[in-house]
Amino acid sequence: MIRQARKCNVVDIVKINTDCWLTNYKNILSKSILKKRSLESKEREKKWKEIIERDKSFYVYKLDNKVIGFSSFGKTHYDEYKNYGEVYSIYFDPNYQNHGYGTELFKFSLRKLKKQYDKVLVVTFKKSKAVGFYLKMGGTLIKEFYDVMYDKQMELVMFEF
Repeated sequence: MIRQARKCNVVDIVKINTDCWLTNYKNILSKSILKKRSLESKEREKKWKEIIERDKSFYVYKLDNKVIGFSSFGKTHYDEYKNYGEVYSIYFDPNYQNHGYGTELFKFSLRKLKKQYDKVLVVTFKKSKAVGFYLKMGGTLIKEFYDVMYDKQMELVMFEF
């Protein structure tokens, strides 16, 4: 079941996000960055609560009354794509990946965004396994670029839907 996120979901959201970073980005980000990310959990809980309070485009995926994934989306952050929507994040508990839940939530997010925007962007690490997912979902790779994250140049890719 997909529904809007609530403040009571924040602990689950932060845990899923942290677990995904530790699992999915272990060959992309340094151990020190991943450790720092894990230690920032309380700060991120506060940030996510604020986002959920003000933003209605934050959804969780529940299975058997348990939050197993989430997605957030809205107007893109990239100035050169002014009239685009963007999926900011989509993460699933690693134990529930590759079961079709991510596909369902991603399609839901796209449908919501396409009601407001003609095109939708997704940005991810170039070496992430998510690249294959976005290609499978019909995304077109439109840009490769670098951005600074955690004081390090990171290689990113942008998809258009």
